[in-house]
Parts: sequence; C-alpha cells; structure tokens
Amino acid sequence: AHGVSPDIGNAPYSFSKSYKHFDYKIGAEYDLTPRVMTYLTYQTGYQPGSFNEVPATPTQSNEIRSPKLSAFTGGFKSRFMDNRLQLNVEAFHYTYKDFLIQAYDASKPYNEIFNAKTKHYGAQADMVYQPTAEDQLRVSLAYLDATIRKYSKPGFEQYEGLALAYAASWTLNVAYHHDFVLPSSDFIRVMGDVRYESEWWADAVHTPGANQPGAWKQNASVTYYEGGGVWNAGVWIKNISNKAVIAATAAAGIPGPATAYLEAPRTYGVRVGFNF
Repeated sequence: AHGVSPDIGNAPYSFSKSYKHFDYKIGAEYDLTPRVMTYLTYQTGYQPGSFNEVPATPTQSNEIRSPKLSAFTGGFKSRFMDNRLQLNVEAFHYTYKDFLIQAYDASKPYNEIFNAKTKHYGAQADMVYQPTAEDQLRVSLAYLDATIRKYSKPGFEQYEGLALAYAASWTLNVAYHHDFVLPSSDFIRVMGDVRYESEWWADAVHTPGANQPGAWKQNASVTYYEGGGVWNAGVWIKNISNKAVIAATAAAGIPGPATAYLEAPRTYGVRVGFNF
C-alpha cells in the first residue's frame, strides 16, 4: 500500500507485508445423562494486521500487529420436563494478544490504531420454557468482564484496567409469547420482550460523556397468522418507554468532549408478510 500521510505534512508512506497463521480447535464432550451434555473447548483465532497512515521510521514501525486469540469455553446443554424446559450454561475465558484499539487524539488529523493485551471472561445462561403448546418463555442472563491489561503504546498506562468499549457487565433478556388459537386454525400471537444492559463506556479511554448508564428497553407485538401459513399481519412497537440510549459516540464535537448517536426512539408500525 502507498499513500500520503494526513499527519506529517503530506509525507508519503508505504506498507507491505504478507500474513499467515495456523489456528486450531480441540474439545471434549461428555453426556452426564441422555439429556445433559457437558463440553470443554480450547481454540485459537487470528486476524491479519494492518497499518497506520504514517511513514515508518527507524524507531517506530507503522504496522499494527495481528491480533491473536486464545479461548477457553465450557458448559452444559440440557433438556428437562419432557423437553418443555431447555437450559444451557456456558463460561468462557478469552485472552487477546495485540487486540486492536483506536483512540481519539485532538493533536492529530486521524485516529491512530494501536495494540493492547486484553482479557475477557464471563458466563451466560439461556433458558427456554414451554409450559403449553401456546406459551413460551425465554430468559437469557450474561455476565462479562472485558478489560485492557496492557497497552503497547507509551503514555496510555493510566487507562490500563478499564473496561473495553460497549462491554456491559450484565445483560438480561426476557421474552414471552402466547398464541390464541382460533377455530379456523388461524392464531394470534401476542409477544413482549424486555432487555436490560448495565452501564458501559463507548470508548476504551472512558472519555467523559461517553458512558451509557444502565437502561431497560421494552418491545411488543400482536400478529395474526393465517392457518395455512400463507400470510400474516400485525402491529408492533419498539422502545415502549421511549428511553434515550447511546448507540455510539465519538470523542469530539462542539461543545464536546463527546458526540453521541442515539438508538431509535419509540417506534411503531404495521407489518404484513407472505410466504410463497
């Protein structure tokens, strides 16, 4: 690659490198009972490197090193109550070497990308309960700890130990639907769901104004399904409480110090579908 750097007086830069990597996955499974399966896996991952748009110097390369992942996962999958209850639990521990980080620097006309060592660990539990043919409850609860352990770039030591961007510690999803079956075999499905995310930050250096407090969001719908499966029609509403939630931020803007982009406000509409 060749170009002109926006940072150093339009100085020309170049970068050339080939990447290759061998990744693998190993795992084991064991059935505790005919309907309870446990498992444990280890695998590696890899992403090709890149470069910053600046000339390389004798003391500093413009290469962004390749991220490499070492991942342990383990858990169980199970069914109970004549398959009416499904429960899956998984725990994980990820270590990234040379994870890609981008941070805003007001002194530069571009956002430099650099590497960091990070660790991610947590667990997730998923439950599906179907007490009748017309009712279904889904619940998912997840915990995540994703932190930056070591920056490769000098001067960023003060940010080590902070949570990664968009890494909420707790996430909860609950959804329920009930089908009202009609004599014609048509049915009406009433569905509602709620999601909670605990506080998270939208950048790796925790810029003031770039954090989202914990928030709930609710959605609902009512849909009529034709018994033959040919068509359906219904109404829906999202973000019922009209909660303002950050979708993304940038460490810039006036007045600053961060500019936020919001998810959609309360939204509702009509939906019609056909199967061919």
